[in-house]
Amino acid sequence: MPTTLQLSLSAVRQAADQVADVAGDLALRGVRLRLPVMTPATDATTIHLCRRTCQESRRLAYLLESAGDELARVAEGVLAYAHDAAALVRRTELGLMGLEIDVFNPSSEPSVRRSPRSAGTPTPPPEISNDLHAALSQTVLLSQGSDFGARPPVDVAHLRAAAVELRSGARTLRAAMSSGERPAAMLDRFAEWLAADVADAAAALNSSALQWAAAYGNAREDVQDCAELYRGWLTAVVTGGNHEPIDLVETAARARAVLRGYSAISIPEVGCPVHPQLGSSE
Repeated sequence: MPTTLQLSLSAVRQAADQVADVAGDLALRGVRLRLPVMTPATDATTIHLCRRTCQESRRLAYLLESAGDELARVAEGVLAYAHDAAALVRRTELGLMGLEIDVFNPSSEPSVRRSPRSAGTPTPPPEISNDLHAALSQTVLLSQGSDFGARPPVDVAHLRAAAVELRSGARTLRAAMSSGERPAAMLDRFAEWLAADVADAAAALNSSALQWAAAYGNAREDVQDCAELYRGWLTAVVTGGNHEPIDLVETAARARAVLRGYSAISIPEVGCPVHPQLGSSE
């Protein structure tokens, strides 16, 4: 430890503000990730894949919100420590005059850590019915879906930029206070977690969302002929009109092949280590 106290309250406040900006940004991105996406079609497979994408977006959202809250706790702790140190110095200087003063009590602890939240257990994909009318009905629902081009849910570059901001805050802390190494190291660990673990998890989620969107577009296009034949057959049956004879068994077999290929698309669970925590050395 240095034999003299080095403390710049303005620089510590600057570092805390940098951390607070990142904390708020992560929290906001978490809230946006929690907002559900409307399913582009109402067949069982599209509904399932849409909900799975939303579920994994929510899983990452909870992680970002927790990380933002923990960074806010870091900023609280750093500022409280700096304020206590400055107040204690002033008291000591004046106390040398012989003042009768009570014992100095340090600031309160940072806010209580947020409890973990669960996004739930992934659900299995729906089964494709062997009944030809059930399969063809799902085909019609899929064929009537809207155009859909999923955008990547997370801006990975922005996460890496946030990590750069945290490293800048760490450098400011090291220069601002004699005992700044430990909180600065915490910020560096957080920055590494954001730039590596979270960025990788976000990239995987983006890839899953884009894969689903592409698979949806292909499946929707591939079932158009089968859906058109079945709609024509249903209309003729209901109205009693004439219609071209079609092989429902063969049409349903082609439809099921497309649906099974589409339902094979999976949205993997977002995996990411827990963020660094205040008071931990790892």
